[in-house]
Amino acid sequence: MQQQTMRIEYMPLSALLSLTWDGNPKDHAITELQESLGRFGYVSPILLDETTNKILAGHGRLESLSALKASGQPAPDRVAEQDGEWLIPVVRGVHLSSDVDARAYVVADNKHVELGGWVQANLSTWLQELQADGGSLLGTGFSEIEVNALFEKFNAENLPSEFPEYTEEIAKEVKKVTCPHCGEEFVP
Repeated sequence: MQQQTMRIEYMPLSALLSLTWDGNPKDHAITELQESLGRFGYVSPILLDETTNKILAGHGRLESLSALKASGQPAPDRVAEQDGEWLIPVVRGVHLSSDVDARAYVVADNKHVELGGWVQANLSTWLQELQADGGSLLGTGFSEIEVNALFEKFNAENLPSEFPEYTEEIAKEVKKVTCPHCGEEFVP
């Protein structure tokens, strides 16, 4: 296989919208993406497959940008404008082997993020630190309700001051769950 070199090019938003997959199974949180674009600007480039000439990653960002442009909003930082057209950073140079591989990558790119999940205690700490340092949650995708629930769950003041001594009776009450992927049982 020939070594592929990736590069970033600016492409017109209108052209990119025609390169999305019909029937893309991934849904997007457009309002939250628009809040993120408003706060942080445009940070993560679209990924284009040269073999299929289809978008591999960035469908939600394109939909969000299109809605912002249609509503008359200014282009986010790092989105260029030329003759009324928004020019979007795109990663070029990726050549997947087939249409099947390209569609599989679209699924994998989204599923891998979902599988990773969050380390809830660390997330709680980060969000608390962000707010303590004067930061806002705007653009993070987290609501006040979610953050308050995390704070309550991981706040040391909410933990009981004493725990019962571990006994066989307590061991019988511990519920285990089975991982649907590997079948391993563990205590959540």
